[in-house]
Amino acid sequence: MAARFPGGVRLLDLAGTAPDTTAPDTTAPHTTAPDTTAPVTTGTDDADTRRRVEAAMAAGPSGRSLVLVDHAEPVLDVVAEVLDEALTRERHGPPTARPAVLAVSREPLGVTGERLSWLSPLPVRPGNPGARPAAAVLLADRLARVVPEQHLDEERWGVVEQVAAALDGLPLALELAAARARSYTLEEILVQVRADAASLAPVGRGPHRPRHSLHEAVDAGVRLLDPRCRALHAVLAVVSGPFPAELAAALLDAPRGEVAQLLGQLVHCSLLSVLRSGDGARDSSFVQLTAVRAHAARALDPAVAAQARARRDAWLADPRAAHGTHTDARPRSEGRA
Repeated sequence: MAARFPGGVRLLDLAGTAPDTTAPDTTAPHTTAPDTTAPVTTGTDDADTRRRVEAAMAAGPSGRSLVLVDHAEPVLDVVAEVLDEALTRERHGPPTARPAVLAVSREPLGVTGERLSWLSPLPVRPGNPGARPAAAVLLADRLARVVPEQHLDEERWGVVEQVAAALDGLPLALELAAARARSYTLEEILVQVRADAASLAPVGRGPHRPRHSLHEAVDAGVRLLDPRCRALHAVLAVVSGPFPAELAAALLDAPRGEVAQLLGQLVHCSLLSVLRSGDGARDSSFVQLTAVRAHAARALDPAVAAQARARRDAWLADPRAAHGTHTDARPRSEGRA
């Protein structure tokens, strides 16, 4: 790393630009989408963000540097504009002076020359016979740090794997679940995450503990959505498995064309996953990960939830509407994520 970037590594953490308390509360009960489309208020203005990005991108005397960009979502347009300008300008200079940029974001920046690497959850199924799933291995490692005296026999390994699967292999969720091991048994943790994964939050203090709860991590992205996207995000909580776009349109009671656009936006913002049965699949299906669905369930007003369940059941019972649907879209137990 030092040889490739003699100019050093610079961290541009834009967490200070996250929406403040004047932003919409995405988990407040509501029956209709808000009338306002006003932009979310942020903690700093665009000019300050621009200055911070330009300072991080400034060429240093020691050679090429690496700029790490984090928490850019609330001010993504400004960040992308400045980075695009800087990178375009630096392309005309010597290669050794060009800074490299590594950005961690829920959505692409859209700058010229951007290369995307999607970070998927850890596998919850073993890759090879006899091997442990990577998600379960991470959870076991974190459990050992919290309760080092705990021994995992085959039976307890089975519970560890169930917890990892219930959390879809999300590393943050696994870290937060392991933190509860000092207070609860593995079996109790499994019940808790199945009932409400969004309740997982940091325990204690220290520089290495996660900074956000699972709910807060999802909410940071949901707060940036427009009202219609937030409404669709919430009603999707009544479906516990993969679903086609037609079912989403029925839940929102909206035209398929509009819902197709909204689904695309949720996928773009990493708040919805796409599933395909194979390379030759004609139709896409979608699914909310456990953490996202738990957030959506909290955001959904009980009256709207009842209406959405009725629309879901009516759609699934209609042979014409249900043609070609995924059986996994049928509701499992309501308390499970």
